[in-house]
Amino acid sequence: MEPGDTHDPSEDGRHVSSAGLSALYEALAATAERHGLDGLAIAVDDPDLGHQGFAAGAEARAVLDDVVSDPARRWWARPLPDVPPTEIEVLRALAATALRLGRADPDADPDAALEVLVRSLPHVTGVLRVGNVVEATVAAGHRDEVVARLAVTDLPPGGAVVLHEVAVDAPAGEPGPRPRAELIA
Repeated sequence: MEPGDTHDPSEDGRHVSSAGLSALYEALAATAERHGLDGLAIAVDDPDLGHQGFAAGAEARAVLDDVVSDPARRWWARPLPDVPPTEIEVLRALAATALRLGRADPDADPDAALEVLVRSLPHVTGVLRVGNVVEATVAAGHRDEVVARLAVTDLPPGGAVVLHEVAVDAPAGEPGPRPRAELIA
């Protein structure tokens, strides 16, 4: 370990190089890779933000939509394994902790500042962060409300927000609204 390095390498020689939400995404990606998954999503129920989803992998958008569309769902993967990865509960605990830390001190993880701000908006249920672009999943019927809130919010510089509308538990026979996406720069 180098002087000043506070992270211990894990058994496979990897170490987490980030803090907060960035560390969570590294752990999600490593778990998906270790289990041969194309996408892995987990969800937590935050007392202030409600049901929040996090995802990683090549099919992150698809598994995120799957996990946030059902508030009872705690994780989802593609392909769905016969046995859940053993790390699921640890990842969920890390997600809950990282989310609390991100809200308490957004400057601790500068890459996550825009994500934390977007997650704090009502009706945002999941976020994917790709570089400086935040892709937010919004409960169906609430896209315009989220757009209005973003329009009057002081967003951190250099980022963009893309909104995806997802139906949550539409009853059988009612397909719900068509998914829409909107870019907000």
